[in-house]
Amino acid sequence: MPSSSRLLVAPDARAAEAWLFAALDELLPPGSPESATSLPVRVLVPSHSLRVDLLARLARRRPAWIGLDVRTLRTFALELLHRHGEAPPRGAALFALELERAARRRRPLVAAFGEFQDGWSTLAAAARDLVDAGFLPELAEPLEELLHAEAAAIPARTLARARALLATLAEALE
Repeated sequence: MPSSSRLLVAPDARAAEAWLFAALDELLPPGSPESATSLPVRVLVPSHSLRVDLLARLARRRPAWIGLDVRTLRTFALELLHRHGEAPPRGAALFALELERAARRRRPLVAAFGEFQDGWSTLAAAARDLVDAGFLPELAEPLEELLHAEAAAIPARTLARARALLATLAEALE
């Protein structure tokens, strides 16, 4: 089954939209019951609101788009998991995923855990211990104040990791 994918880098949203509409008109010609590719044309968008907006714009251009499928990246990922017999992450797996996403934005945690093959699961285990001990996002600020008060007695790298861990954990739990 032939397939082709295109990745577009555009200077702005209007240029991307113009390119997309031109490509869709080429692949799914107006008035033609069959697409030029004879395969469904799938457009992936990053969010539900962008999907709704794109569908509204497409409907204003043409009342029917036979062979067009507009999906969010999340929906597409869930479809792929289902197609391959995999279950989407839930509970602890989802928490670990959210924690890793938040941690990858903080240099002290990337330096401490990102280089190791299983580093993020080590971070997740420590985070779960904190949650089991009663950590809540509302406690991040008071704990940060305690770290600040004890900063002179804590090595700089350790202090930076502790602050990053508090912020990351609070973000993952919200």
